[in-house]
Amino acid sequence: MNEKKLFWTLVVLSLASAVLLGFFFLSGFLPGGERLDAEMKVYFGENTEFVKDEEDKYIYCAYSLREEPEAVWFQVDKKSPLENNFIEQMMKRDALTFWRTKKREVYFVNRNKEVYTLEEAQTYRLEEPVYLSLSCSSWEDLSACADEMKEWAEYVRKEPRYFWNYHQADVAASFRDVFSQFEVRIKGKAFWVDFSGAWILNTTSGLKEELMDLMETEFDKLFPDEPKPEKPKEEPAAEYEIRQRALEEEEARQEALTEEEAWQESMEKWIQTYDGEFEPEASAEFLLEDRNVCYRLINTDYIMGDCFYVLIKSTDGKKTWELVNADPFDGSMYGAAEITFQDENHGTIAGIYTDHSSNQYRKKIYVTEDGGKTFVESKRPQPR
Repeated sequence: MNEKKLFWTLVVLSLASAVLLGFFFLSGFLPGGERLDAEMKVYFGENTEFVKDEEDKYIYCAYSLREEPEAVWFQVDKKSPLENNFIEQMMKRDALTFWRTKKREVYFVNRNKEVYTLEEAQTYRLEEPVYLSLSCSSWEDLSACADEMKEWAEYVRKEPRYFWNYHQADVAASFRDVFSQFEVRIKGKAFWVDFSGAWILNTTSGLKEELMDLMETEFDKLFPDEPKPEKPKEEPAAEYEIRQRALEEEEARQEALTEEEAWQESMEKWIQTYDGEFEPEASAEFLLEDRNVCYRLINTDYIMGDCFYVLIKSTDGKKTWELVNADPFDGSMYGAAEITFQDENHGTIAGIYTDHSSNQYRKKIYVTEDGGKTFVESKRPQPR
C-alpha cells in the first residue's frame, strides 16, 4: 500500500514539475535557451546566433540576405521575443551599405532629434535612430535626391525580412515609421518629407513623382524667393495632335497584327540589336566550308524547359547577321536543336522533344531548299 501511495505521489510531482517547466518554457523565462534560439532562427533565418544576455533583453546576430551578407545585431525582449528592434537594426545596416556609395551627406536622426553618422548608428546601444537625414545642394538637386530616395526604396524591397509578419499587429505601422519619413537639408534649413510607407510596402511606381511634389512644396515654403529653372514650354496644340494621331494609328496597326505577324516584327527588331552572342548549350550553328557563311539557330524564349528558335545567317564571317526565319519550327517547342547545311540553299534542322504518349525523347527533322526561308518536315518522329 505504501509503495502504491509513493508511486502516485511521484507521478503527481512529475506532472507538476512538467507543468511548471512548461510554463517557464512557454513564457520565455529560459535565458538564451534552445526554445528561444530556435524561435529566432524561424523569424530571422537559420544563421541567427545568440550573442549574450543583457538585463531584460537578449542580443542576437542575424545576417543580411544581400549578395555580400553583413552582420546585424538586434535586441529581443526576454518576456516577449516578438518585441525586438530587428527592422530598425537591419535598416541601419542597409543604409550604411547603400548610402556610402552616394555622393551625399546622410545621417540618422532619432526621436530626440539627436544626429548620428551612419557608422555611429551601427551599435545597438544607441538611442534608436529612426529617420534618414539627406543633404541637397540646391533646388536643382532635389530631382537627383528623389531619384536616390526611390533607388533606396527599391533596394529595401530586395530584403524580404522587412516584409515578414511576425504576428505583430503593428508590424506595418512600425515599417512605415522607419521608411516613410526623411529630413531634407538645404542651405542650413531642413524640412520633413513624410509619405505613405505603402509606397515601399507595395510598389515604388510613381514614388519619385510623389517625392518631388512633397519636396517642392516644402522648398517653396522655406525659400519663397528662390529662382527656379523654367519648366519646358508646352508643345503647340497642332504638333501635339499630329503626334497623338500617329501614336493612335501605330497602336491600331499593332492590334491588327496576327500573332505570327507580331512575332515576325519583334524578331526583325531583335536582329537589329543582336550582338553576336552565342550560347552553345542553348543554340546551334553551322559554318559552310568557306567559313564566311554561317547559320545559327538561336534560342529566343523558354517555356517549361522547352525552347523557341529563330534562324539567322551571316555572310561575312559572323560580323553582321540577318534574320532568315523567325519561326523555323512552325510554332513547335523543343528542348534541343541541331542544324546542318550543304550549301546556302539546302539544309536541315532538327529538334528534340518529349513524346508524352510514350514518355520518350523523339526527333523531328525539317528540310529547306530556299536557304531556310521555309521548311517542311521530312519524316515522322523517331526515338532519339
